[in-house]
Amino acid sequence: MSTATIQGRAGARPDTLTAAQFNDELRHVARLDTPLAIDNPLTAAVVEIEARPFNLQSRVLARMLSALTYGAGDFRLAEISALDVPTRRIVLALSDASVAGTTPHDAWVKAVDAAQLAASG
Repeated sequence: MSTATIQGRAGARPDTLTAAQFNDELRHVARLDTPLAIDNPLTAAVVEIEARPFNLQSRVLARMLSALTYGAGDFRLAEISALDVPTRRIVLALSDASVAGTTPHDAWVKAVDAAQLAASG
C-alpha cells in the first residue's frame, strides 16, 4: 500500500483508497451529475466492460465489481478523474446494489467472471 498522501477536501489523505473510500470520493465528485436510474447495474457493468475491455474506465469498473463482490480491492484517487459520467453512474449503482443486498451473491460472481473473461481477450 502506498504511503504517499495528497491534499484534498478532507486534508491530507492516502493516495491508495479502499473500495469504500473510493466510493465516498466518487460520490462527492458525482454529486452534481444528473441522476439516472440503472435497472440492472451488474448487466450494465458487464456490457460496458465487454464493449471496451482494455480501456481504463472498464478496468476500474471491473475492479470495483470485484471489490464489491469479494470485499477487497484498492484504488488510486486519481482513477476517479478517469471515469466519465456514465461509468461513474454504473459504479455508484453497483455500490448501491451491493448495499441493498437484493442481488444474489452468485449473480455478482458470474458478473466478475464475465468481466475477467472479457479482459482476458
